[in-house]
Amino acid sequence: MQFKKFPPNPSLEHLKAQAKKLLKAHREGSVNEHHRIRASFPKLATATDAEIQRAAFGLQDAQLVIAREYGFASWTRLKEEVLRLNSGTDAATGLLTEGETEGKPPHRNRNMVRTEGRCH
Repeated sequence: MQFKKFPPNPSLEHLKAQAKKLLKAHREGSVNEHHRIRASFPKLATATDAEIQRAAFGLQDAQLVIAREYGFASWTRLKEEVLRLNSGTDAATGLLTEGETEGKPPHRNRNMVRTEGRCH
């Protein structure tokens, strides 16, 4: 499976909207979205279009599909990454200065601390 490129400044609200849009499409019977669900939702990986349409599929399921499309194991992991990227961490390097962790301006401390990266 090829993953979507994760934006450098992701918006959790936009990702939530994507999940709601997928859920709505499923509820309306859009067969175009069945391939996305089949590819990213383990319980329905071998299901036919009719089985996917009849399946119980809620917002948490749609969020899992969105997370997996971006290469994350779960919505929680995707959300953690969005929060990390939007919390003052340098998204290009994943580095945060110790001064920033202590509430001091970064130029006062040259030591760098590596933060955890994206989980797949």
